[in-house]
Amino acid sequence: MDDRSSNGKWAPGKTAWEIEQERHQDPEWLAMRAEQEQRRQELETASRAQQELLVADIRRAGYPVEYSVYELVHTADSYPDVIPVLVKHLSLPYSDRIKEGIARALTVVEARGVAGPAIIEALRMAEGDRFYRWALANALTKVATRNEKNAIEELFEIEADDDVRERLKRALKTAAKA
Repeated sequence: MDDRSSNGKWAPGKTAWEIEQERHQDPEWLAMRAEQEQRRQELETASRAQQELLVADIRRAGYPVEYSVYELVHTADSYPDVIPVLVKHLSLPYSDRIKEGIARALTVVEARGVAGPAIIEALRMAEGDRFYRWALANALTKVATRNEKNAIEELFEIEADDDVRERLKRALKTAAKA
């Protein structure tokens, strides 16, 4: 059992519940939590605003999302009519977090033969955010065809991140079978 109070010092004999109750009485901890929550809400508001056009286009394609591309990521429903919308939006200047959501939404077999070239181009252009680059490479494990094999090999050769390389290696196997 971790016998530390809200200030991080040991508090022998206290239960986790007691320590948690103390934490909720600590003004510094409460201020930190309030600041974190405010920042989370600001980020969510900014993300929703940034996705307005994307969400509107997804709705026009016939899929009833409310506020985020991640709703597609978390559904078991098929959305083949939305794939061209996602491909179009993949090249638009969104934050890496939103582009990661687009890449994850394209990680479906319905995108095979449609999304591969756009995903490869996005991966070529992607800088920095390894989660976004990983999501793009992971999408290729579902959508790659023989037509993309050479481009994936080129990306594999220059990729420095081991996790992204592993996904590209898997995408090469998919491309060889498709």
